[in-house]
Amino acid sequence: MRILHLAGFYPETGGPYAVVKGLTKALNNKGHQCGVCSFLPAGYNKHNLERLDFLEEVVYLENKKGFLSYFWPSFSDKWNKILEIIPKYDLVHIHGLFDYYAFFVSKNSKKPYIISPHGSLLPEAISKKSTIAKNIYLSIIGKKILANAAFIQVLNQYEQKIVEKLGVKSNNICVVPNGVDPETMLGPLSGKLLVQKFPYLKGKKIALFLGRLSWEKGLDDLIPAFLEVVREIKNAHLLLVGPAGDGRYKKKIFNLIHKLKLSNNISYVDPVYGNERVLFYKGSSVFVLPSYVEMFPMAAIEAMYMGLPVIVSNHVGISDIIEKNKCGLVVAKNKKDISKAIVRLLNSPEISEYMGARGKKLIEEEFLWDCIAARVMRIYEKTLSRKIA
Repeated sequence: MRILHLAGFYPETGGPYAVVKGLTKALNNKGHQCGVCSFLPAGYNKHNLERLDFLEEVVYLENKKGFLSYFWPSFSDKWNKILEIIPKYDLVHIHGLFDYYAFFVSKNSKKPYIISPHGSLLPEAISKKSTIAKNIYLSIIGKKILANAAFIQVLNQYEQKIVEKLGVKSNNICVVPNGVDPETMLGPLSGKLLVQKFPYLKGKKIALFLGRLSWEKGLDDLIPAFLEVVREIKNAHLLLVGPAGDGRYKKKIFNLIHKLKLSNNISYVDPVYGNERVLFYKGSSVFVLPSYVEMFPMAAIEAMYMGLPVIVSNHVGISDIIEKNKCGLVVAKNKKDISKAIVRLLNSPEISEYMGARGKKLIEEEFLWDCIAARVMRIYEKTLSRKIA
């Protein structure tokens, strides 16, 4: 089978990039051919792009700034080029609903398509940014795009209910989560290498946040919570690792760290990709993600695969999985509960080890890309059988 994926396909996009990369690689391993078509921000440094030999082709179109880019950051006047590419493929897999390519393909392509919203329809996410524009888009365009899709792939039942409220029939919705690629998690066997790279971490008990520095991640609660952690555990240290995203938010967080006099207890590291992430997972004691809204955080399941206990807020889409399988702690979205959870796991290596082992076992059994890709393939097969019928 030949599948064309449309996505923001460059490392700085974070989760969506990892998802498309992991899925297409697993599909290729099963004998299917995948291509990717993506926009790039204007002036993007193409040296940051990876060469991925398992993809049949990767086509990048530069974002064009202007009126339409206000509504669609992925807008490009070159998208008509993909009309020359699409006929080579059996179907199109669109990653994201609010991107220009979703509108363009739904309007112009004669090939069937499926859509993975990747949490973009969460009410919390819509209400925080461009609320009016997104609601207008949903009413005029978004609902039509969803209605014309062969299937909508959602990450959990919560996302399914959101999509159903937009008028999509339940038999057109498939629940399939994201996965982990074991080959991208190969790296140092010892966490001691993290201390070698960052000597100031010697003797520290490390809590790790790995992800985009943006409002939805809940850093405005995590930073004050860590002040309480340090009061009980003097050698506790919080590592913030990831792209800045909105530079204003990064500045806000840095100001908060300075205001609370936590500069010696919290440090920021530029984003890391690929196997570099392993160094941080191996060298840390606990992974923390107190998000306001998060459908299926890739970093959290990677941390679980690496044997780390995880602390997530009850707004994170996998919180029920973590709680049910005893892979970590689920907390309310407030600094008191967050700090208590971090203190508990940093002070209880036996509990942390037990939870970490359970998390690793769960990911190995249910959330590796090989298993997930097989489930996605069934959606593709249903799509094509509907077309034939």
